[in-house]
Amino acid sequence: MSTIDINRLRRFFADAQAAHAALMVQWKKVSKARENVSHAQVELRPYQFEKRGKQILKSGGEKFVSALAEAERDLKRADEEYERLQRAWEHAASLRNRVRDYAIQLGEFPSDLKD
Repeated sequence: MSTIDINRLRRFFADAQAAHAALMVQWKKVSKARENVSHAQVELRPYQFEKRGKQILKSGGEKFVSALAEAERDLKRADEEYERLQRAWEHAASLRNRVRDYAIQLGEFPSDLKD
């Protein structure tokens, strides 16, 4: 009968927990980037108007257009990193769940990891 390496089992749990923590930190960055985009859009609005179906930019609005473009780039990067961390967390959680189920099946699952 196989035995479980408890240290490896604990490492799978720790890896999943660390991946989730990184994901939550990145979510805060995504939220902040979304706020920055929204703020840049609000700041640009007084400099825009529509004439005959075309968006026209008043003088002085160029700096707000570039600020909006930068905020949108930051949001795109934050979203991409969030997606990468989401995949990493899903993988780590899947491994954790599989080794947990295997350890339970063998009757070697430590009680302190049951939480």
